[in-house]
Amino acid sequence: MKRKKTNILMFLLILSITIGYATFSTVLKTNSTTHLGDINYLVIFDNLVLSGNNLHDTDVATINPADKTKMTFNVLLDNPDDYVILDFDMLNVGTLNAKITNIDFNITNGASDLLDISFTDENGNDIYEGLLILWS
Repeated sequence: MKRKKTNILMFLLILSITIGYATFSTVLKTNSTTHLGDINYLVIFDNLVLSGNNLHDTDVATINPADKTKMTFNVLLDNPDDYVILDFDMLNVGTLNAKITNIDFNITNGASDLLDISFTDENGNDIYEGLLILWS
């Protein structure tokens, strides 16, 4: 009788271990779809104003009307004290946070080492931190 109880307990123990192992070693598969909506990065230029101390009729600044992501300005600086101020807004119109990390200038007269360029926020504070300016 004692042997029969031992065999039944042993059988139940082995059965429990087998069922437990099978339960926890099963592969779990899930199929799901996530819709994030329209996400994009898009920074554009807006509200462009060109000013300076000796502007000419040929001095012009424009924003590309097709996508507003490129700005062009052509100015003639005749005298050593001439300067221009290009005031514009950079707007994040995308759905994700954006950070400007570099600005590429294409200087056509080869005098990039003679130019003093600064970037400030609306309060006049410099915003050079983390900004790479490329000359070409």
